[in-house]
Amino acid sequence: MQKILEEIKSVQGVIGVLVWNKKTLSSSQLLPASFALGMIKSTCQKMANLSGDIGASARVELFYANGVAVFLDQPSALILILGRTNLDFKLLDLVLNSCLARLEKTLSFRQLEGTDFPVLEQEKMDCLLEGMNLISGYISDKIGAYKTTQNLRQAKDKLIAPHPFMANLFVDNNAKISIIKGKRGLWSGEAILAFAKWAAYTEKLCFKKEKVIDLKKITSSIQQDLEEMGFYFAFHNIKENI
Repeated sequence: MQKILEEIKSVQGVIGVLVWNKKTLSSSQLLPASFALGMIKSTCQKMANLSGDIGASARVELFYANGVAVFLDQPSALILILGRTNLDFKLLDLVLNSCLARLEKTLSFRQLEGTDFPVLEQEKMDCLLEGMNLISGYISDKIGAYKTTQNLRQAKDKLIAPHPFMANLFVDNNAKISIIKGKRGLWSGEAILAFAKWAAYTEKLCFKKEKVIDLKKITSSIQQDLEEMGFYFAFHNIKENI
């Protein structure tokens, strides 16, 4: 990854590169020192929002008085390239032709094994649980708690093999999700991806081909927290691949 970032940044006029991994919901970057951690996090969130607005495999070029920005939506990553007004677009395109294929191979959304996800604190895990319970409550109102419980359990069982920690979660007979006693603590950021899959699989089981879950509306009370974690982005990305 570092080599790919350096190759892109070596293009005349490029001053920074930011790559947001759709798989781990984490970033890699070579940016000016003025980009603090909070600014990088905020930029990644804006990239995810932009991706949802413009659709997959898009490219957007933004021109400012003192510079340019190039946004790319790739199958496994979102990329933001910052440049001066003298950015050499022809050379950039040549470099990208080489780099993007290698980047996709490195970050392929389907290659989950052996990935190092960032640590997820219990507070954020609790937020994911709250989100799933809001979704569960919405579905229960539509089809009843019994069917919702069965589908939640079926979807969870499907996820235990790729995400073993899912075995530490319990779905009671009222479709309420909780953590098994004694299993609270630090989690892997993989939980964000796994919960997004859980929501998407459950929707498919409950409503077949009909897409009825308006995720942001259902979870509006914790929308900002879920958005910052990349949960909505992961959910919509996964829905396109199941």
